[in-house]
Amino acid sequence: MRYGRFNLLMPRSLACLLLAGTASSHTPALAGDVLIADGTAHHLARFSADGDSIGTFATGALAGRNALAYGPDRRLYVLDSANNAVLRYNAITGEYLGEFVTPGSGGLSDPRGMVFAPDGKLYITGQAASAKVARFDAQTGAFESVFALAPPFPRDIAIGPDGNIYVICEICQDVIRFNITTGASMGRFVDVAPDGCQKPYAMEFGPDGHLYITSSGTEDAIRRYNGNTGAFINVFADHPLMDDPFDLKFSPDGSTLYVSCQTSKNVVAFDGSTGAFLSEFASPGEAGLGQTWGLAVMPCFSDHDGSGFVDLDDFIAYVHDFEEGTDNADFDQSGFVDLDDFIAFVHAFENGC
Repeated sequence: MRYGRFNLLMPRSLACLLLAGTASSHTPALAGDVLIADGTAHHLARFSADGDSIGTFATGALAGRNALAYGPDRRLYVLDSANNAVLRYNAITGEYLGEFVTPGSGGLSDPRGMVFAPDGKLYITGQAASAKVARFDAQTGAFESVFALAPPFPRDIAIGPDGNIYVICEICQDVIRFNITTGASMGRFVDVAPDGCQKPYAMEFGPDGHLYITSSGTEDAIRRYNGNTGAFINVFADHPLMDDPFDLKFSPDGSTLYVSCQTSKNVVAFDGSTGAFLSEFASPGEAGLGQTWGLAVMPCFSDHDGSGFVDLDDFIAYVHDFEEGTDNADFDQSGFVDLDDFIAFVHAFENGC
């Protein structure tokens, strides 16, 4: 996606009027902000896209190893492996909204990965006596069924360009593909072991359509595989500051790849196109940061029409939804549509995302 600033599309006097008096002690999250699950303090730390610490974004019942994801309702979801649950948060303010998937629902045990799919379902990998992928309703959090039996020690889970489900097996050191309609295994998509990949924890299909996988052990790196065939392409990124990579996420525009590392307790940033090292985005102990686990990068919610651009069409589309009072106009996720939503949208729109 491509985003830019479109300040000329709205008179600045109007924007200033709408934004006047909206300052608070808790600055709303903006597109490109990076959230880091801190396994020591058990909270979500927030950093700006420039790498500045903004403090604690969210607390509330956080424990275990956490995976983070934004849902179709634009809220933030946190997988809690210690309590075998999924927690829900306001993605703008960090307010804790309670349990979405209740502890142990559907036999969920030691969950490690989750993904919201276009079919309106939430898929979660679990490591019970029989490793599995469980399927939940993405609106209510209710357990629906065991989608598929997973390989031993399943970790991350993703939706591929073909719309199917992909699951990492840490012990097998491969990626298995499942038919999203039937749950049937489509076989091994990536056999990472022959290429030297070890302890694969996380994966993400990048802006280029290829699959990026963390590798730790004798090699701490990010490896890239063909998104259509699963063939190894190259070691996309590595650096001495990266020790035991745990999670990875691209920025909304794909320009930056962030990697959290368990042992070095930091987050490292790479160029999203070339893999070149950019910076130690969050250093060990910065702003009290402890164990670094799951990552999330705030999406561009002001791309209201989903075109990949922030432009006048988004403003028009939002105004229409606002006047109609639709759920899509609840921009601040307060549960109702009011002037605060319009102000929040204008703030994001004025900032180009």
